[in-house]
Amino acid sequence: TFLRLFSICVLYLDAFALGLDSIRQDRISQIQSLQATEQLLPTFKQRLDKRQQLLQQGAISGDTVLQAQQDYLNAAKQINEARSQLKQLDVKEVDAERQYLENLNSIKDLQAQLKQLDSKQVTSEQQDLEADTNRKQEIQEVQRNIAQLTVQLVENSQIKSSYTGRILEISATPGQVVQQGTPIGAIAAQQASEQPVSVAFFPIGDGKKIQPGMKIQITPSTVQRERFGGIIGSVSDISAYPVTKESALSIVGNSEIIQGFMLQGPQIQVTARLQSDANTFSHYKWSSSQGPELKVTPGTTTTVQVTVEERAPITFVLPLLKSWTGIN
Repeated sequence: TFLRLFSICVLYLDAFALGLDSIRQDRISQIQSLQATEQLLPTFKQRLDKRQQLLQQGAISGDTVLQAQQDYLNAAKQINEARSQLKQLDVKEVDAERQYLENLNSIKDLQAQLKQLDSKQVTSEQQDLEADTNRKQEIQEVQRNIAQLTVQLVENSQIKSSYTGRILEISATPGQVVQQGTPIGAIAAQQASEQPVSVAFFPIGDGKKIQPGMKIQITPSTVQRERFGGIIGSVSDISAYPVTKESALSIVGNSEIIQGFMLQGPQIQVTARLQSDANTFSHYKWSSSQGPELKVTPGTTTTVQVTVEERAPITFVLPLLKSWTGIN
């Protein structure tokens, strides 16, 4: 038995030595990669600064600046990840060295025991006791594994939302195998402290004209605008950059809707607060009526109109008259 244990420890010692060497090689590779990326980071920063200047001069488009910014952020991210991996490798190296020394000490102990056993003084009772101990340890190990697997089975067989609310849509099908992070539905969270908001998406050309505080009318797709008008609101926030498909999907929750308006080009996200009115059925203030007898629920698709400028009619007529009469 001790001979077998000695052989196993020797094999483990060789494995630990190989593992330690592999960790050190990985560490050297990570350091080289980190140094290379750190040398490139100033270049990406200079490129970003130059393109921002060109954008201010109108020489290039915003997309070119966004790409340069993304390159710079990616390089910075790679540096942070490389530093994090180096720290992890340091921890692994220390742990591997500790295990190597422990195993080396174990081998020395076993060698001493083997010398003592050369006299063949080990009795059958001691062997039986050792075998019984090993069986108990194996049983305990199996029991621990069963307990761990049972916990994993319970945790992995249930999906729990961190929000209380009402399920609006289930996109997964019965029997479908889903991975962690895969969207399977949408839920209307019940948060009484928060008022519903309108989230709209505009092409860049229109979205950049919109400012916080501008008036907005939101008409649900199930309502006739000619008859009821729209819900009155005000713009509260505008995204500084065009939203990504993933960001829009996390808000809307419907990939088909996202695909539809993303085909029109990059979009600016506009968030608006809805004006309340306790005297209407929907509890929102409408532009041209009391509104329909319809509750506006989360997830309702809408069309919106934003007032970007208000001018008296005469300011539009006078330039036309000058053109017709030749008045300067």
